[in-house]
Amino acid sequence: MASSDTNGHAGPSARRSEDVPKKMKALQYSKAETYAVVEIDIPEIGDDDVLVKISACGVCGTDLHYHKGEFLAKWPLIPGHEAAGTVAALGRNVTHLSLGDPVTADPLAPCTSCFHCTRNKPLLCTSLTAWGGNVPGGFAQYCAYPARQVHHTGSLPPLSAVLLEPAACALHGIERMALCPGDRVLLFGCGPTGLLLAQLIRLNGAAHLTIAAKSGPKMDLARKLGVADSYITVPDDADAAAAEMAALATANPHGFDVVVEATGAPSVLERSIEYNRSRDLAQ
Repeated sequence: MASSDTNGHAGPSARRSEDVPKKMKALQYSKAETYAVVEIDIPEIGDDDVLVKISACGVCGTDLHYHKGEFLAKWPLIPGHEAAGTVAALGRNVTHLSLGDPVTADPLAPCTSCFHCTRNKPLLCTSLTAWGGNVPGGFAQYCAYPARQVHHTGSLPPLSAVLLEPAACALHGIERMALCPGDRVLLFGCGPTGLLLAQLIRLNGAAHLTIAAKSGPKMDLARKLGVADSYITVPDDADAAAAEMAALATANPHGFDVVVEATGAPSVLERSIEYNRSRDLAQ
């Protein structure tokens, strides 16, 4: 794991850009719901680490949980796990990157040796390292990562590169779905993850995609992207929503091959299985 101490520089053996300062600004939490912009030392890096100058960093629902002190939050905390930037310094052993390269970083590092890791369940790791959770993340001018976590982003602009982390999460979902050519898919929700899933579902062979979500900017964007074959607007009124979903079931009496729940709402998850053709799995 990238090291951090009070020396505030990139390390004596590191290759670094000439403009790397000794101090940086960061958004830092001292406890739940209490944060400030502070000036702190630049992270120290070791021989196998990379210092990234942050160009952009996304904000997602996980950050709201950290704001409340939930999940892996460890104080003091610098959030930010959807970061993109450029290489500012390299440890002596790093060979796959060069100074100035545009990059992003995988924000999770499992221990590889606990009960869950040895059973290929790294997300359940009991000693998970999470940048932006229990180690400093990308809500700062600079962030340090192990080189194995850092990946070249090519020609992607920073505001697009920050979506690589949520896109990777969506791709994991696609792998779990095991779509077959010709599948009919129902997707609940069209937030950022839902919209990423919708595009990947279509690219991975689904013959027909229906998106069901509430009206608003997210649904408007879903329609603008045009990735679905049909769109079901779910009203806020409970009775009207029930009628709309009943009509969906009537129009699809055999259900859908795959049902994807991307709202995070327990009530939607519970209802999703009703629309699955085999009635035994709601993805």
